[in-house]
Amino acid sequence: PPPTASPLSGRPRRRGWTRAPYVGFGFLCMPPEDSDYVKKHFDFVYTEMPKLASELHIFGTSSLKRAWPLFELAFSKRPIIYTAADFPEGPLLQHERENGVTTESYGGFASADCTVRSDIDGIKRSIEEIHGSVEVFDDKVRSLLSWQSDSGPQMRLLRVDALLNCSVLTTVQKMQVSPKMSDVVKSILSSGDTLGSLTSHQVLADYWNSDAESSVDTLFRQGAFVDLSWSDFRKASYAVLTYGWATITWSDIISVLKEARMGVEYVWIDIFCLGQNATDKMDVIERSPAIYGGAKEYHVFGKVVASRGWCTCELASARNPVLHTTGALPSNGLAHKLEVHPSTKTEFQGFELAEFFDDSDRAKVRKMIETQNFSVANFDAEMRHFFSIFGK
Repeated sequence: PPPTASPLSGRPRRRGWTRAPYVGFGFLCMPPEDSDYVKKHFDFVYTEMPKLASELHIFGTSSLKRAWPLFELAFSKRPIIYTAADFPEGPLLQHERENGVTTESYGGFASADCTVRSDIDGIKRSIEEIHGSVEVFDDKVRSLLSWQSDSGPQMRLLRVDALLNCSVLTTVQKMQVSPKMSDVVKSILSSGDTLGSLTSHQVLADYWNSDAESSVDTLFRQGAFVDLSWSDFRKASYAVLTYGWATITWSDIISVLKEARMGVEYVWIDIFCLGQNATDKMDVIERSPAIYGGAKEYHVFGKVVASRGWCTCELASARNPVLHTTGALPSNGLAHKLEVHPSTKTEFQGFELAEFFDDSDRAKVRKMIETQNFSVANFDAEMRHFFSIFGK
């Protein structure tokens, strides 16, 4: 049956959010530019304060035509750019439509406007000190713009009711050991009393890497998926999940989500909504920060995600994520047993010590982190703070 609301109902959907308890606006929080205070503390106000902020919210890509906003962006630990898709009708939207820049039209720092041209050299030196070169910085800005642009890959959403009522994913049985499982998982399953359906690795093997009769589309009822453009996806109301492909079964996830009483009708899940064999798969994966950061609802399964490279990268974009741990996970399931196992790592140790099922993914994730947080050091600091309070 058709859903009661489309993924685009209620648009434009506001993406504005912050983890910070305080916000600083130059024109509200600082004295006038010609005041004695600003004259005395000019270097601190204009060069040190941007370094202290944990977030930078940029209202309109047209700002990126000017040198000083680029200077502020260069220092940012977590930049969030708002575009025409985020603004209600009004002067701001009209200005962005007329003056905004895209990945293709962004001219780079070299073409940036600056009221006082003598400031340019100092700003350039700062960018070079932080990012190595202006060219590297410009590439990061273009990546940020591509994530927030209206043009991008074709996307797919899954209806929540189709997921929660999928018989294959909800049917539990005794789990069996397979060669690719970690030693910890093998030891847990060796007892013979762990119940579950399929992990995402098993879904990949059975429904993506096998014959067409077992394709992922056959898992769900007809009409379970909705295909939409990247532009419409950015305006959609959907949930995302962060979980380990090898550390939890779909019967555990669905059991938790049924109790959670989800407030959205659609969900984006990598193993189901991303073509695992598609030639343009990386076009979607490279936009992971925008996908996870734009979700209206965010569910996280187990503290074990703190040790996983892909999971922590996803969580760096999270707004109001909900942690489901031992109290919510089925006690006879893999995820619960892994969560309480003495050898399970549940602390964030930094990106370079994060675990990957395929370690060749580390370089891909590092590139996303260096765009999203502008450096691995910024990412590590942000995530250490995040995990110090997450779920507490």
